[in-house]
Amino acid sequence: MLNLLTVRPWFPRRHALTDAGIGWLALSTSILAGSTFNAFAKTLSGSLTPFSLVLISEVLVLLFLLLSFGLLPIFRTYAKLSGSQLLKLLAMGCLSGVIGPGLWFTGLSMTTAVNASFFGKAELLFVLLIAGFFLGEKLTRSHLLAAASIVSGLVIIALRGFSESVTPQLGDLLIILATISFALGNSIYSKYLHHVPAHIALCSRSLTAVAAFFLASPFLPHSLGDEAALFPLALLPALAGFGFVSRFVNSVAFYESIERLPMSTISLVGSVDVILATVVAYAMLGEPIGWYHLLGGGFIVLGTLLLELLHEPRSEHAAQQRQLRQRVP
Repeated sequence: MLNLLTVRPWFPRRHALTDAGIGWLALSTSILAGSTFNAFAKTLSGSLTPFSLVLISEVLVLLFLLLSFGLLPIFRTYAKLSGSQLLKLLAMGCLSGVIGPGLWFTGLSMTTAVNASFFGKAELLFVLLIAGFFLGEKLTRSHLLAAASIVSGLVIIALRGFSESVTPQLGDLLIILATISFALGNSIYSKYLHHVPAHIALCSRSLTAVAAFFLASPFLPHSLGDEAALFPLALLPALAGFGFVSRFVNSVAFYESIERLPMSTISLVGSVDVILATVVAYAMLGEPIGWYHLLGGGFIVLGTLLLELLHEPRSEHAAQQRQLRQRVP
């Protein structure tokens, strides 16, 4: 595992951070870096196709995993898996690494980064529904109340507070379809692959996405080389921000935080990331934030917090697995 945050030659020894302090620094860095994802992706969506954005994103995740866990240990873990497990990892990879991100980036090009941040929380609803109706997990009244709060928030934002006659945007619908794909992928992991390490699931997702890109590339209207040749130099900072900050720094800092903080803390603090993502989208892109965003966002955050408070994983390890596999797109 990378321990970049533990190497602190600039701190005098007497001021060295405690383990918990490093964890909070890492968690804050992860949330801040992750909040830039939609803003940077939205900036790049006019110059890069959704397939190219998926490729760039997943290649960087693979790089992080290789630096953190090593190629040989990852290979040895794969060698121990059964054929059935590998097929299920492939199915999960198609849903969470190809279909979901493809729909997400396509939808993001048709809607605002602010809306994408809010509608992305719909995944919690579908995870809850799939767990209740297909995985046999018990749904309580409290869970349904939390789900109703999230649905209310999404409807308020989609219909702009019922203040006018509005047809929901296609981009918003694609974001919701993406969350369904992510939820299905997570459900496959929960039911069939919960004994497989989370980093192997992430690696499978990224490998599937990269393989799908190269298989589909002969049929795409523009190659990655063509896009690179036409890529505006003015967007290079956004590309660097997307790759290094939104994906790499976010992943490094998150893994550092889960080694030092309880998952209950990380889940609760991370559940309000939509607020920071909205502020970043406003600051970077100047996207308008209406009163209906604030009202609907309040319901979404309330429902998200209720779900996190009500969810009781059987162990700290189970909580880590759950949080890791939900870090999509």
